[in-house]
Amino acid sequence: MKPVVDYQIDSRKIATITMQDSQRKNALSSQLVDGLIAALARCEEERPHVIILRGLPEVFSAGAERSTLAGLTQGEIHVKDV
Repeated sequence: MKPVVDYQIDSRKIATITMQDSQRKNALSSQLVDGLIAALARCEEERPHVIILRGLPEVFSAGAERSTLAGLTQGEIHVKDV
C-alpha cells in the first residue's frame, strides 16, 4: 500500500509534500494528518528553503472525514503538536 503522504526534498532545498490518498480524495483522516505531521517534522530537521504542499490533480483535499470531526468535537481525537 502506497503511503498517503509523500515527502521529497531536492538539491535546491525545495521540499514537496504530496497528499496522495486518492480513495478518500485526501480527506483529512487521522492517517493523512499523521503523514502531514511526519512530513513537517522532516522539514523542521532538513530546513528546506521552500515547502510545496500538493494534492491530487483532480482535488486538493475533500476536507475532514466525518469520523475525524466527530472525534475532535467529542474529545476522542486530539491534535498533536510537533
